[in-house]
Amino acid sequence: MDIAATPLPKADILIVGLGPGDRGSITQDAFKALHGGKVFLRTRIHPTVQQLLNQNWNSFDYLYEQSESFMELYQAITWAVINAAKEAKTKGHHIVYAVPGNPFIGEATTRLIQHTAEQQSLTVRVIPGMSFLDAAAALIPGDIVSENCQVVDGLDLNVRMHEDPFAGGSLPISPLRPALISQVYDQRIASGVKLALMRLYPDDHPITVLQAAGNVAMEQVATVPLAELDHGRVIMPDHLTTLYVPKVEGLERSRTADALQQIMARLRAPEGCPWDREQTHASLRPNMIEEAYEAVDAIDADDTDALREELGDLLLQVALHAQIAEEAGEFALEDVYETVNAKLIRRHPHVFGEAKAADAKEVLGIWQDVKRKEKGADDAPKSLFGGLPRSMPGLAYSQAMQERAARVGFEWPNREGVLEKLREELDELADAKTLEHQREELGDILFVLVDWARWHGIETEEAMRAANAKFARRFGVIERNVAASGRAWQSFTLDELEVFWQQAKAEERATSNEQ
Repeated sequence: MDIAATPLPKADILIVGLGPGDRGSITQDAFKALHGGKVFLRTRIHPTVQQLLNQNWNSFDYLYEQSESFMELYQAITWAVINAAKEAKTKGHHIVYAVPGNPFIGEATTRLIQHTAEQQSLTVRVIPGMSFLDAAAALIPGDIVSENCQVVDGLDLNVRMHEDPFAGGSLPISPLRPALISQVYDQRIASGVKLALMRLYPDDHPITVLQAAGNVAMEQVATVPLAELDHGRVIMPDHLTTLYVPKVEGLERSRTADALQQIMARLRAPEGCPWDREQTHASLRPNMIEEAYEAVDAIDADDTDALREELGDLLLQVALHAQIAEEAGEFALEDVYETVNAKLIRRHPHVFGEAKAADAKEVLGIWQDVKRKEKGADDAPKSLFGGLPRSMPGLAYSQAMQERAARVGFEWPNREGVLEKLREELDELADAKTLEHQREELGDILFVLVDWARWHGIETEEAMRAANAKFARRFGVIERNVAASGRAWQSFTLDELEVFWQQAKAEERATSNEQ
């Protein structure tokens, strides 16, 4: 069969791929199309165009100068193509729109033109070309399919890191698989890509820069540390630059939840750690509580390094419980993610829906209303305290109960009523004769004190922890003085120890005044 005589598909617009940058990479159909109609180039800045040297071809390079964003540019090009096709159709002709690489890979205008053309009753056919992926695959180790290589848009990474301060959680890349990053046009984009990758990869992670892949005369390959990606010392990024990012070797160097999940699975595997394999949900209960309190300690100490470590320990607990549950066929870590994601979106309709909230108080009301609907409160009323964890510390549990009771109007009409009740309970404690009665009255006093704290907006657990810490600091001064004296504790009178106590208070006041 004479391939040259094979007719091209008929359409009002032929979108043609010019390949990665070498004339020899153009398909025969693409070459025929380029010489069979009026040609419009997305850009002349492409080696294939320079090699063909056809000065009669039109170019949309002028639109790059007029557009303030890439989306505005793509829309402008789309309508320029559509209008040109309409004009050509009135004369019984078609047009050719030529783009670098493969029109279906990394080319936003292709889908826009297809969609808009359908609305304008124009037909479109696409003649694929060799893409940057084909060219890059020849220059990197391994098979991009068998190694599950990711393909990522460098422009997208750059925009996320430069324009969105909350982009960290949405970076579309995993360091546990290799990646190819396209459209790293210049040093500015390379800088944004670097910042994005540094959230997930070590600073010294090797990045291979592929320049003009597929063009033998221009092709360059160099590897640099991630931290130096935007320095341009070896290769200056341009419109023909693609990055190859190998996967992170060694799970200990990974910075993602996926790595933690893999580590936990290995620890629980038959050949894993004997201690981890023995654990159950119940056996880990004290560890969960301890890790939570250690994180709170780090917050109280304003120690961000400690907080980072303790939050990691909490994540470890989550991953371990999820692994145990998966082995038992109960749920997987992905189910945990799905549950919390859905809950957050569901309970924030003022962010993800149409609801409105002017302040934090209105947000709390929305939150409580959604919770009631979730638990079926409208159909089957339940106790206000039903959702409170019984494992909460006593003071915190008491305050949570009283806050819920107050929401439905069950509270003292004023603060004076709370103080009057406190005096009453103190008198009852003084009159109590048995240990059991004294314990009961002491509980009542603590309960009323919690209510007094609630009235004043004080978190009782926080106040108690602060009082404990203050006592420990002041008693530490007493301990140092006793140790410095060389005397035994038993030899000190209470009055002597009180002197040290007052000294500790004076030192605290002096420090407070200095601050």
